[in-house]
Amino acid sequence: MTIFKRGVLYGFSLVVLNGLLSQIVFKEAFEMAAGFVVFLLAGIYFLKREEKGEIFACGFAGLFSMFFFQIVLAWAIFPNLNIYVGGFFGTMVALAAALLTRGHQFKLRRFNIMEECEVFTKGLRLKMLIYALVSAISFIALVLYERAGVSVAVFALLQLIMLYFIVPEKRRLLWLIPIGVLCLNSFISANEIWRVPNFIVCIFLYAMMFVPVNIKDITMRFFAETFERFFAPLGTFIKPAEWFFDMTEGKKGYVKRGAIALVISLGVVGVLSAVLSSADMVFSYGVENFLEGFSDIFTADTLWKIIFGIVVGLYLFGIAYNAYVDYEVERQGVKIKGDLFIITCVMLSALAVYTVFVIIQFRYLFSGSELPYGLNVTEYARRGFFELLGLTGVNLAAILVVTKLTEHVSGKKALLVKVMNMYLCAVTVVLLASSFYRMWMYNETDGLTRLRFLVFGFLAFEFAGLILTFFYIAKPKFNIVLVYGALALLYYMVLNVVPMDAVVAKNQVDRYFAGEREELDYVWTLSIDAAEEIERVYLSDTTYRIKAKYWLKEEYELIRAKDNNWRSFNLSEYRLCGICEGSLEK
Repeated sequence: MTIFKRGVLYGFSLVVLNGLLSQIVFKEAFEMAAGFVVFLLAGIYFLKREEKGEIFACGFAGLFSMFFFQIVLAWAIFPNLNIYVGGFFGTMVALAAALLTRGHQFKLRRFNIMEECEVFTKGLRLKMLIYALVSAISFIALVLYERAGVSVAVFALLQLIMLYFIVPEKRRLLWLIPIGVLCLNSFISANEIWRVPNFIVCIFLYAMMFVPVNIKDITMRFFAETFERFFAPLGTFIKPAEWFFDMTEGKKGYVKRGAIALVISLGVVGVLSAVLSSADMVFSYGVENFLEGFSDIFTADTLWKIIFGIVVGLYLFGIAYNAYVDYEVERQGVKIKGDLFIITCVMLSALAVYTVFVIIQFRYLFSGSELPYGLNVTEYARRGFFELLGLTGVNLAAILVVTKLTEHVSGKKALLVKVMNMYLCAVTVVLLASSFYRMWMYNETDGLTRLRFLVFGFLAFEFAGLILTFFYIAKPKFNIVLVYGALALLYYMVLNVVPMDAVVAKNQVDRYFAGEREELDYVWTLSIDAAEEIERVYLSDTTYRIKAKYWLKEEYELIRAKDNNWRSFNLSEYRLCGICEGSLEK
């Protein structure tokens, strides 16, 4: 099939998939996720067969044909744009996967038939099939539960127990520690902003689980292997079925005959039920009640959860399967060398500008001296935060690039490069301090918000990264990008366990009681993690007493109206119920 024909078929398939998902997925929260997963699988299917230079041709043909078919069929027929939005990101990931698998130097070493039989013994296969089945069922019951709370942490614990009896290297299970921390978020907090990001991060952490980590390897091999491991489980989805039939060899006749008997029996039951329903009213009502009860159980939402759970179960099976698969590394000796003269000129010009800027920061911003040009101190300090924060990232990237391009330099020239990088890193520390001070001025004026909380945490971890960068410049013998990744993961883990909304609410309420704020409008937009601070307002303030009582009771009634069992237990909800059933007036 030509590239153009495959692209047209690809685009038509995306339109059809969007139409089908529009009819199946009724939960808005699942629409983008469904589009991401389904379009990802479709993209991998159509793009993975193309050569590296033809992937974009097939992809663009699919994109244009998708728009063409959508216009021809009339946009109103399949109006679910959320699926297309999620599908866009899924398609981009599929494109990256196709490029990686076709053009990258790292390839998975697959087993031949004899090797697989030796490695995956009958007992191990049975364990892994049970793992896939239990993972699918537990994901549906514990994670996809509408109000999943402590059950998400139970799912992580169950994964640890099962993987312990399956994986070849037990120490790799330490990767389940950050996964467990992220899963705790659903138990300790009612803030849902981390739910979807946590799912994506956990998948990547699973992919990292069996990738060799060597901090002294300064190449990007770890990230390339992680990316490959991320998609590798998609190629093992058929393995459980193959193993099942291999393990039931000699009984295939019974399985086949049983399947045929089941299909025929269902047809007979359907026909007889229809005929007898028209003959007897009591029987007809009984059949209708049965079908209504069946439809109540197997709704479109339930069907979606089952499909999603099966995909997750098969994916986790693939992770465990690929734990036994090695990498064959084809090392490429290509090294890029930079022109030291050009690099030095560019660095010195940039450092000259930065030097002037740093002098101004110390003279006017940090020391509080009188500003020229009639500028206001507060307005001066509050401007330029995001620009400076962006420059800190650019400077870090510049340091890494310069270090890489000049790794062949030695002697006094190497010393010059290190001095320039050290100076740029020191300037970046000043930029970070300036950013922090400006954000602090924002906070002093308007109080803490979610965004400012996130920024303060980011600045703290970026400062730690800058300290490590000094060591890297002095001795670039470790993978600094891997260190940055570890810091980013640590920062994200902290965000999941720190009750952000409670901290923000406390700052807002404290400032209100101190007379530094005139209103509490922002507090009412937070999650129920802020319930204890809103209780303070109810007990201590007359202006917002009724508003606080209404907010607490409304959130309490929402909790009471929903299905509550052990899976939905959440500490924030528990505290809110204690407030409403205790100190709150009835």
